[in-house]
Amino acid sequence: MVSDLLNKVIENSKYEGVFEFTEILNHAKTAGTSGIAVYENVRKNYILIFVKGEVNGAILIDEKGVLFGDKVLYLLEKSGIYKLYSTSDRIAESIVARCRIYDKSHIYPLFSRELPLIGTINRKIRGKLRILIKSGDQYLQGMKVTIKRGKQVITTGFTTTDGSVSFKILNGNYDCIVKNREKQSKTFKIDFSGRESEVEIDLNGGKEIRRKKEKLESEDYPEKKRT
Repeated sequence: MVSDLLNKVIENSKYEGVFEFTEILNHAKTAGTSGIAVYENVRKNYILIFVKGEVNGAILIDEKGVLFGDKVLYLLEKSGIYKLYSTSDRIAESIVARCRIYDKSHIYPLFSRELPLIGTINRKIRGKLRILIKSGDQYLQGMKVTIKRGKQVITTGFTTTDGSVSFKILNGNYDCIVKNREKQSKTFKIDFSGRESEVEIDLNGGKEIRRKKEKLESEDYPEKKRT
């Protein structure tokens, strides 16, 4: 019954992409995602339920039956790849009511160490940065996008079906690293300011589109100065 219920929810959800364990925590938190994350192997299925970016529920399904809540966290697979499906807050909360977790210390200590804060929220503006990745006229799904400042990784996510990925970050200068499935990467400079901005990146080296005061410069394909 649990599997059938989750399958029905997933069928009517939006597929957000695939993520490693720390990446999915990062993505959900920065985007405020409500939804279901699923890790599947031959014998076990692990399901994490997110409500507004926080892991509030957990389910383990295997040949022995179904396990709910905090006990799942002791067995949780942290090295696998999770598929994320976004839902409404209401649906996510209704599932959490059956599998709520209370002790999150097994999840977030690792998460907090890998996401250092730059500055303070009280002194800097935190805004939403939406990045669109394309190649020519085609928008690309499944591209890994990492936002860094110096050597520090601030946040990571994967582009969805429309080629977009969104982050909630503090205003400032960042490196935007785009990596494809073949592990090839390109780095772009982003000067992020304001409450909400959108940037479009063409990996073919064509003209980048700037929107809402975003400055975008490819380190791999620097623009020639106009005379």
